[in-house]
Amino acid sequence: MSASSNVVLLAKYRAKLSRSMPAHPADDLSFMRPRRPKGGTEVVWWFVEGTGSYSADCAKGHQLAEEYLAYCAEHRTNGNIPLLGWIVNDMLVRCKEAGKLSGIEIGFLTSVNHSAMIGEAVNAHLEKQGRERL
Repeated sequence: MSASSNVVLLAKYRAKLSRSMPAHPADDLSFMRPRRPKGGTEVVWWFVEGTGSYSADCAKGHQLAEEYLAYCAEHRTNGNIPLLGWIVNDMLVRCKEAGKLSGIEIGFLTSVNHSAMIGEAVNAHLEKQGRERL
């Protein structure tokens, strides 16, 4: 199969994707829940329960971050750009009584930050080679 026919196939595939209904994170991510108050629709962006064990909660946070990062990789849309901010906002609301983040939040944010650091390292490498950032 030639390169030009691969481009045509890819164009047909992309056209199919663009006509499909975009995914909503609350439908796909285990730590979100739709919240439907009277007169509107909202989402609980951070709906988690701790285990009582800091290390188990950290592990759970890492697992949820992997889920979030996989979702973001699969659904690279402008609508998902503010998603992390909404999640962190709900984390702060949830942690208001305790006055601190739990292991779930620490594990989640550590994993997301680690991924961001790797992404920036890749971008720095590309820039040194005179190539465009991702």
